[in-house]
Amino acid sequence: MFGRHKKKADGRETHVSVDATLEGDVAKVEQSVDDYLHDPTDDSRRSLLAALEALDAQTAQSDAYGASIVGSGALGYAWKGDVVGETSLDPLVDEVPSAELAAQFELVKAAKAEVRGPTPATFAALQGAVTVLAGTRGERPQR
Repeated sequence: MFGRHKKKADGRETHVSVDATLEGDVAKVEQSVDDYLHDPTDDSRRSLLAALEALDAQTAQSDAYGASIVGSGALGYAWKGDVVGETSLDPLVDEVPSAELAAQFELVKAAKAEVRGPTPATFAALQGAVTVLAGTRGERPQR
């Protein structure tokens, strides 16, 4: 779901519909990662862990909604699942370039690896994920 990159016939990248709450939680993780990389202390690591836990809770809520019969075709509704991270029939949606969404996913994976067991390698991977994400946005990573 996060890793699919599709381009339109004219070569432009497509956008993915993402639940705005999920995208907001990802933005909080991004900010916590930036804070942690600038000041890798126990406090900033705990803040990063809290942001990751909030994202996990939102993802679990989306998974539960996806597995439920609410809004399913069995009840006469249109197909649900068109919005990544949706938790209701009428989610607020952000349109995110697919490459950016994939980079956000990699950033979250790198952040989880860092908080599980910080090593020089996991820290470097986290820095690399920030650089890749910034590149998808045409930005330079903040250092």
